[in-house]
Amino acid sequence: MKTVLISIISEQTIPNVLMIRELRGQYDELAFITTSQMEEKCVGDHVEMACGLDKGSVGRIVVEPDLLQRTSELLSENFSNENHYLVNITGGTKLMSVAVFEFFSKMSSEIFYVPIGKNRYRRVFPYDQVEERDIRCRLSLKAYLLAYGRYFSGENKLKRDASVSMQLLKDLNKVGFDQSRVFQIFHAQELPDREDRTYFSGGWFEEYCFHVIQQHFKGSDVWMNVEVLRDKDQVKNDNEYDVMFVYENALYAMECKARIWKHKPTGSPLKRHLDDCLYKLAGVTKNVGLRVNSYLLVLSDLDQFSVESKENLKMRTNLLGIKGVIAQSDFNGKSDWVKKIK
Repeated sequence: MKTVLISIISEQTIPNVLMIRELRGQYDELAFITTSQMEEKCVGDHVEMACGLDKGSVGRIVVEPDLLQRTSELLSENFSNENHYLVNITGGTKLMSVAVFEFFSKMSSEIFYVPIGKNRYRRVFPYDQVEERDIRCRLSLKAYLLAYGRYFSGENKLKRDASVSMQLLKDLNKVGFDQSRVFQIFHAQELPDREDRTYFSGGWFEEYCFHVIQQHFKGSDVWMNVEVLRDKDQVKNDNEYDVMFVYENALYAMECKARIWKHKPTGSPLKRHLDDCLYKLAGVTKNVGLRVNSYLLVLSDLDQFSVESKENLKMRTNLLGIKGVIAQSDFNGKSDWVKKIK
């Protein structure tokens, strides 16, 4: 008797990827129950790639998502009592899940569900074997993005020793975050070396955030200057993020700004500059799953905002699915900002 792992394919691919990887060694074959819409979007291919499988290597049963009876008929045509089935009912429409549960509950099977946002899965059938278990596998950033049909390029090493950025933050703390009183930062654009100009103009803050996150999120696959691509040969990226990583199978994306000017050189207001950062973060929230933790990290003092401006900022972050804005007062040398994220 073979053991077959069944996955219902939908746009939220991470539960499928996690169960395929978590139960590896407990099944002999894989099968996808999918729809023509998901096939057109190559969602099954994305799941395969995230699991290290060849594209198109897993058999598909294509069903009509809202036709309960027809789905049951297709399942009967493709699956028999000769096998044992491990069934993940997390994906698909409600009717697809109902049809799949009904069909396989009458066969030799174990049926599972993965709650979104938890590193646990539940065996919900047989009823006398219901239990919840921890998910032990952990996804890399590459695997997570592949699950949504995205590639990336980035850096995972500092350009300068971490002590440089750590010292700059200490110096800023001493002078109340008055950047005009830290020589290298204030005179960054006058430095003769191009890399120095880039680093002291704001690159140092990205490296500081990258380094501290590496220290506090042990075992996470942390990258900076991440370009998210729809195709591995794509020339122009969809967006670039200062720091991105996966922790406990959840995606984190950060924009790190050492300074947000009251007015940009062209005279554009602060609100527009903040909005640019927020909309950029919203892009990753929209494209790569429900469980994305995106933050804007800034060394500006947002306490100077009016009550109305603060409320508007909070409303925009909520509407865009952004977890929060972490500002100057949190960068006090005690890593309070990391605690808020973690």
